[in-house]
Amino acid sequence: MGGGVLLLAQDKYQPKYLRQDDKAFKDLTIQTTDNGWIEFKKAARVNPTTFFKDFAANLGLDKDYNFKLLKDETDKFYTRHQRFLLYYKNIAVEGVEFTLHSSVEGILTLAHGRIPEGLDTDISKPMPEPKALDLALANMKVTLDDLKKMDRKKPIGELLLARLSDNVVKANFKLCYVFDVYGNETLNAFKVYVDATTGEITKKTPLFRSCFGHGKSKVPVEKSDVENRKEKIEPIPIITAIVASTFNPNYARYGQNLDFETDPNPANNTQFRLSAFNNALNTRMAVGNTTDWALLPDVTNNNGSNWTVNFASRNAQTAHWLTQRMHHFLNQATNINRNGLNGQGLYPRVVTDWAAPNAQWRVNLNAMRFGELNNASLVTADVVGHEYTHGINENTANLAYEAESGALDEGIADIFGTALERNILPNGWNWVLGEDAQTLRNMADPPALGQPQVYNGPGWFAINPPCIFDNDFCGVHINSGVLNRWFHNIVTGNRLGGQSAQGMDFEKALAIVYKALTVYLQSSSGYQEMKLGTLYAARDLYGLCSFEYNVVKFAWGEANLPTNTNECTNFCDFNISASS
Repeated sequence: MGGGVLLLAQDKYQPKYLRQDDKAFKDLTIQTTDNGWIEFKKAARVNPTTFFKDFAANLGLDKDYNFKLLKDETDKFYTRHQRFLLYYKNIAVEGVEFTLHSSVEGILTLAHGRIPEGLDTDISKPMPEPKALDLALANMKVTLDDLKKMDRKKPIGELLLARLSDNVVKANFKLCYVFDVYGNETLNAFKVYVDATTGEITKKTPLFRSCFGHGKSKVPVEKSDVENRKEKIEPIPIITAIVASTFNPNYARYGQNLDFETDPNPANNTQFRLSAFNNALNTRMAVGNTTDWALLPDVTNNNGSNWTVNFASRNAQTAHWLTQRMHHFLNQATNINRNGLNGQGLYPRVVTDWAAPNAQWRVNLNAMRFGELNNASLVTADVVGHEYTHGINENTANLAYEAESGALDEGIADIFGTALERNILPNGWNWVLGEDAQTLRNMADPPALGQPQVYNGPGWFAINPPCIFDNDFCGVHINSGVLNRWFHNIVTGNRLGGQSAQGMDFEKALAIVYKALTVYLQSSSGYQEMKLGTLYAARDLYGLCSFEYNVVKFAWGEANLPTNTNECTNFCDFNISASS
């Protein structure tokens, strides 16, 4: 990979090869960064197969460290991308990932990841797992008997070195058991981390992704949730549509008498139901306070394939249509061409009329659900696209839902939600999210709704763990404003000082974000990594010093995340003009 891209240094963490000024190692590189990105010269002919062995001393790896492969894929440009997770004495080290990018010739060109040196945690005597489970359940105010009554499986603990903050140094890792637990007093679900030595609850991270902020407000309790039992979901191929049906959406601005796909009801040959593509996609409505999939009946229509007079299920019909549109849009989008949530045709389970003023993606369950806000349905193009994108994140970078990585998850979901609205309403879309029910965020003007628009600028939520429900998991719905404004700027060319310039095509901008998400980001990535990932994505897709590359670079500078390189000096500020 040619040409350099550099970041500002992060506090405290610095790779060993930089800290020790390893000149022999640096001679092999085009550039290195303080947060662990290494671009190698092709002439160095670094072998990705033996990279960790050959450069163990330079990277700070010792005999107790080893990397295990998480993902190995080759893109359409024949670049191979391998993502690894660090293990210490065969115990997973949470969030410590390393990615290798190799050319078609099998030469390593780019590597990135942060490695905590000197791990010396005693892993020999953790408390018994049943004791740790008791502590986790007590924290969530649920018992094994409660789980049995609700037909849920007993949580199985994983012993790992839990990452307690974004700073990748050994002091911020603790030996913990982690359990997926669903509590009684809230319908929300959490990964609960129990210190394997002291029994302290070290942190809790959510098993849900909500469309808007968290806080002290409660949502209805679900007394039963059979779907919390994790299921194996098989890949589903794209299937030719069977039956074109007609419906009227819940919001008139989407149009009238629209086509979507539904199936004949196999239980009643006089009805149709909200399923499609041989039931690869199925949409249901909540019953009372439960969204338990196993307890929800199919949504049916007695008027054949004409759903226009079926008013009771209008939100479900709209969600069914929007999910189909999102799936098809991403499959057809240039330089995205994604086949479903997992890349293998998977559709989500969809539930509407949820008795909560929110919309959510449900981690591990392949499900999204939608409620109402101010008596207005949250089944809207941008909100459905937003939740669907959380599902793509879960199947790709799997950004941790806290602090900066969680803000990126939210911002990327807003970007793709807006993209779906634009696809459906090419002449009627906008830069605000959720406006059919209530405006939740404004990508063109984040401060208008209490978000920052520059990194560490006014309105930035200071990240000070623990990241918990009451602080929005360290501001995931707040700090996403920086990414939202950055995306708006690269498309429109608008600048923070009131001037404007030439932006890039929306589709090209979207492809850059998608490639960064699926290839360059890792679970613990923050804004520095997002900046670098989008720069490399722009270079991959459109070329170093291309117009698109320089727009991305300049906009990050506007967001208070400048690069420290002087390449592409003929850019001339991408043609600043007096108006957009």
